[in-house]
This record gives sequence, structure tokens and C-alpha cells, in this order.
Amino acid sequence: ERERFVRDQTCWLVGVDIPLLFETGAEGIDHTVAVSCGRDEQRRRALKREGMTPAKLDAILGRQLADEDRVARADFVVETDCYDKARARGQAAAVVEELWGASSLDEAAPCRAVSFDLDNTLWPTWPPIAEAKNALPSLIR
Repeated sequence: ERERFVRDQTCWLVGVDIPLLFETGAEGIDHTVAVSCGRDEQRRRALKREGMTPAKLDAILGRQLADEDRVARADFVVETDCYDKARARGQAAAVVEELWGASSLDEAAPCRAVSFDLDNTLWPTWPPIAEAKNALPSLIR
């Protein structure tokens, strides 16, 4: 389904957020971007989420690669330890700029799909998803 979604897009770059990407395989993904912070900061942020408990978080983290392994496998890394959103967004913009340059240089193999391991770190990802979900019924009538 993901490969069809990426293939059907008409823009030069498609970003997808794929849980457990490295653990399950990255077929159809040209580049990966990992968002990284220290373990303590990761726990602090995750435990602020509604419904998250220490036990639930430990179970989730038990299925994931360690941060240093994800960082080693990623093509690009956005560091968010200091939680300076402007700095993190600047790093993400630099990644997109690099991908744009690489894409425009290689017409035979343009960049099509990038996985951003966002996890609400660079910006809240749920509000726009909820907004789109709420707007969808009126758009398809």
C-alpha cells in the first residue's frame, strides 16, 4: 500500500512517517531522516502524551532499535536534544534542500520517497491529521 501511495504522488518529494521503519524494512524508501534526542529526553516527551504510561513506553521502546542504531542507519539526522524547534526545523530544511539538489541533478533517479521519523518532535503531527480527517467527509460529498 505504501509503495502504491508513493508511486501515485505527482510531487518531487513524498515524506512518509513509518513506525519501526528500520526494524521492518525500508522498501520503496529512497532516503531516511531520523529525529534524535537523548534517552531521558525521549522518555520525558513520550510520557507527556495522553494515555502513555511508563509500562506502555517500555513495551514500545523494547520493539525499537536503540537511538544510536537508528542514527547510524539513517541517511540524515535531525538532532533535537536541546528542543530548539527553530534549529531542528533548520536542520530539516537543510535535508530537503540537499534532496532537492540531488533530485534536480539526477533526472534518471529522482528522489521520490523519504521517511521522516518525526514522532511529534519537529512539529505536532496529530493536529493536521485530525483536521484533515474531520474535513474529509465534506470534501467527498
